[in-house]
Amino acid sequence: RGAAPNSLTILDITNPLDPVPIVGGTGGTVSLGGAVRDITVSGPYAYLATADSAREFVRVNVVNAASPVIDSVADLDGGAFGLTLAGTVAYVVGSANSQELALIGNGPGGVLGVIGSLDVDGNPSANVGITTVVRGTTAFLGADNGFYSIDISNPASPVKLGELLFGGSVRD
Repeated sequence: RGAAPNSLTILDITNPLDPVPIVGGTGGTVSLGGAVRDITVSGPYAYLATADSAREFVRVNVVNAASPVIDSVADLDGGAFGLTLAGTVAYVVGSANSQELALIGNGPGGVLGVIGSLDVDGNPSANVGITTVVRGTTAFLGADNGFYSIDISNPASPVKLGELLFGGSVRD
């Protein structure tokens, strides 16, 4: 009854005291290349931040819960730790080289891709984004060294507004 490692398994929670994997098709499971670190669902899709170094951001079509299908992926050149959806953009945080914050959107043919990114501290290997929240045209990024506010009014070119640095990580 357990879920496979490095996979997304959709559960039937009709009985909250006894959640079980979906029956039929692929058993509600889709295999991924790395552990799922964060997930959010919107409409027919589940959006995942993963530890897979070749596809850190994954969109899974979950319309048929018994047979979910990977719809699109984005390579961020590093690990992803968290994500937030706002409108048509996914804000993904992680250890990606030179982009603790990556903005993912639809490109030609609906294929996901990086439409903007930001290295918040100017040092591509020294910081890891852990969590993010979006309010209006501002993203708030919690990292392993502090807290950042970022202007995202132009998704192609996010700009750091401010920061508070300290000796510990910011988590949800």
